[in-house]
Amino acid sequence: MWSYRYFLLHRSPAGTFTSHLPDTQEFVKAELEYVLHERLPYKWNNEACWVYMRGLLCLTEAEEKQSTIKRVFIGKFHDLLEPFVDNALEKAEAMPEEMGLRFFLMIKIDLHLS
Repeated sequence: MWSYRYFLLHRSPAGTFTSHLPDTQEFVKAELEYVLHERLPYKWNNEACWVYMRGLLCLTEAEEKQSTIKRVFIGKFHDLLEPFVDNALEKAEAMPEEMGLRFFLMIKIDLHLS
């Protein structure tokens, strides 16, 4: 589903599914907000959501500039992501079996390193 969403948003004429042009910081922010506000509240431990978000982000500004597939530096979205990631961490700590969600933990680490 997520790869199909990515394909549709990138291959459709601007304005068809999103008001932002693909591969821009505004586009990535809108996609992050969609996942954080529309998808994760229903199932915070859905790894596909975390993978999709991680695919839109990169760890450094240098990587952002060099990437052939436009990814945006995670540090630019620190204020947007941190509350959701911290909330997910609290939920995971309450349910130790969920601590194996590697992509959620990777985003937490990436935010910390940025």
